[in-house]
Amino acid sequence: MFKVFMAGSVVFLFSLAVLANEQTESEASQRLMIANKLAHQVSGLVEAKAKADYQQKLKSVQGLLSAHKRITDINSDFTKELMLQKETEPFIKKAEQLAKKHLFKEAKVSLDRAYLATVASIKSQRTGQTLVRSLDFKTEKEAYEYELGRYKNYKMLVNMMINERHAFERDSRTKPFFDEENRYHAQADALVEKGQYGEAAKLIEKASKSLVNLLRNSGIYIPGA
Repeated sequence: MFKVFMAGSVVFLFSLAVLANEQTESEASQRLMIANKLAHQVSGLVEAKAKADYQQKLKSVQGLLSAHKRITDINSDFTKELMLQKETEPFIKKAEQLAKKHLFKEAKVSLDRAYLATVASIKSQRTGQTLVRSLDFKTEKEAYEYELGRYKNYKMLVNMMINERHAFERDSRTKPFFDEENRYHAQADALVEKGQYGEAAKLIEKASKSLVNLLRNSGIYIPGA
């Protein structure tokens, strides 16, 4: 009877050990499932952030390319426009291909190169214009139209930064810049109606400066301004 009791005890203990082992394996499996789920969630968040960064950079590149085209149109410098297109299109196409593969981080790097190339081209044109613009205009009206074009470029960049990139808002901090810009712009329009293009050009240039100061105050680099 003692042997039977001992055998029964051994079987009982063995059963407990098996049960404990099964519970341990089950807990380990559950922990592994939780860890995998968390890792998947983190991976999704990282990809979402990389995608958002890529999309923001794409909008920035598109905005700068649009600004570049307007500048070259004003200067009738179509060669400059074609050169930039030739330089940036491969980077943009590569970025689009990488984005389709969900390689958003790598896609953004390719867009960064297009962005820098565009900034450099805009800066080179602005620098040249600053040096020679006083000799370029045959009439005061031409000078005004040039300054108006610059103003519209900055206005476009400001709107892009607010509406697309959400870099800053129209609030109490930015209101003084907008008030100043609107005041100069209104004064310039009044002078244009009187045919006083020379004075209007000076005022619209001040309106542009207000927008440049707004962008710089918001931490945004403006090439050649």
